[in-house]
Amino acid sequence: MVKLIFIGAVRAATLLPVFQWSTQVDLSGVWAYRICLSESSPATCEAPTWDSGWVWQENEPFTGTAHYAGNNLQPGASYSWAVWEMQLRSASGELVNKSWAAGAGQFTVAASPTSLLDEARAAVNLTNVTSIYLGTAKSITGRIAPSGWMPTSVASQTYGGMFVRDSTAGVFALLELEENALAGRVLRFMLSAMQAANLTSVPHVLLGGPDNVTGFDMVDQPDGAYSLIISWAEYITRTGDTAMLADFYPLVSRFLDRYCADGATYANTTIPYFNATLQLLWNPNLEHSRAGHYWSCYDVLTNQFAVEALRRMAAFATARGDVTTAARWQALRRRVLAGIAQALSYSSANETLGQTVYAELRGHWHEWGGAIIVDPAPLLWGISWVNIGPVAAVGPAIMRPDAPESLESVGLSATIMDATFDAYRRLASFFWEADAYSTQAPQTHINASTLTDPARVVIGKGWAWFISWLAFRDDLAGLADAHRWLAAAAFNNTLYGESYVYDCIRLHQTGCWGDIGNAEQSSWFVWAQVVIRKRLGLPWRLG
Repeated sequence: MVKLIFIGAVRAATLLPVFQWSTQVDLSGVWAYRICLSESSPATCEAPTWDSGWVWQENEPFTGTAHYAGNNLQPGASYSWAVWEMQLRSASGELVNKSWAAGAGQFTVAASPTSLLDEARAAVNLTNVTSIYLGTAKSITGRIAPSGWMPTSVASQTYGGMFVRDSTAGVFALLELEENALAGRVLRFMLSAMQAANLTSVPHVLLGGPDNVTGFDMVDQPDGAYSLIISWAEYITRTGDTAMLADFYPLVSRFLDRYCADGATYANTTIPYFNATLQLLWNPNLEHSRAGHYWSCYDVLTNQFAVEALRRMAAFATARGDVTTAARWQALRRRVLAGIAQALSYSSANETLGQTVYAELRGHWHEWGGAIIVDPAPLLWGISWVNIGPVAAVGPAIMRPDAPESLESVGLSATIMDATFDAYRRLASFFWEADAYSTQAPQTHINASTLTDPARVVIGKGWAWFISWLAFRDDLAGLADAHRWLAAAAFNNTLYGESYVYDCIRLHQTGCWGDIGNAEQSSWFVWAQVVIRKRLGLPWRLG
């Protein structure tokens, strides 16, 4: 039994109506809602103007919200809406799947509403959002030592050292800011230290300080290696720095072949990095918020990063006349793309509404430094920031207004990525209720197949990838909504958070943002903000 307290259209006179309600339920379990908008009255879900689809919610009691994400509504036009509720599972976890009509209404759009473009510009340019952007961008540029040392933590010192994956994200941000000299300094510092130590694989962390690298944390994380390769290639592509290419091409090629050479195996084992059955590359230590562990897995983030690294390096090999190596890398790239399509994509009637989405991963978590299980590699039917990780792999090549590449050239399906984002919004979001603004926020992870283990936390880099895709796909309504959320959630901050913990922030506690100013999370945020501001025609330079 569900008792409806309020249901209605908010901001109904604009092109961005918001539907909100709250309920009291005397049955626990898992619930969903669906809103349909029609020009006819009463509203139906048969050929509607807009259909939200079933949006899952697991709060008791819960507040529901759905932000309109359809085509432009017509100024002065009247619309009808209707909402349905469904109990998906009972308190004991049994499937129920019973639905009923819960409310209906009408609204009229203003005769001269604010355009969606102006709505998005206003939200991105909110004082709090701009303050966080400028403060974080200046923190990224200001933390880089003359030597090129770029520490991960600056405010809390939570993470000691220079994390390679974090610093490569910094390179992407610096290049988007057109701080090319700083980007080159960071890359040369990292690669020179690795070359001097004659490393055969990319380290997890550089230890020491700005004047002296004293050692390396060598946890094997292929996604970090691929990210370094892509950032190095992007820097050369944008700047034409032939010295950077000549000085480090042999080293970077060696790093790529650590995983991509024929027969490459893990450490002193016979475990192959490339699984010929799945046609996927293995990551023995994916660093994931899910379960707070490393994962031994074949994940979509790592594999899309590998696809992009192979594309970049094959182009360099071709330019150098090394057609044999180029052909080998191109052939592996094609196989991995096929593996992603076959083994890391899925569809289902309920979870994905019949659409094919990118899966999170196949594999197992393991304790820090513990035994690594490789096979079998079961598919995890869950949703997290990993599902949208492909955006980070290809974003630097395709998202800025004058980008030289396309979705087709980088091997990313717009149809599957759009469906993945739709599933993320419906299945892996939670209601973030704040005095200033309330909306659905993308959480770090949830087990979508069982609707259990939700994490009411927004991870910094995941949100940055989320908003960059909204901008790239011209989802101005979603972009406006997301930035209004940030302005409400990140109060009293001038640095971007490592994460945003809802249950901490809503109680106005402190320390709710993790390692604030964290290089990886902050760099992806700055990169996304510059891309978005350029696309919207807003100021982005630090001045």
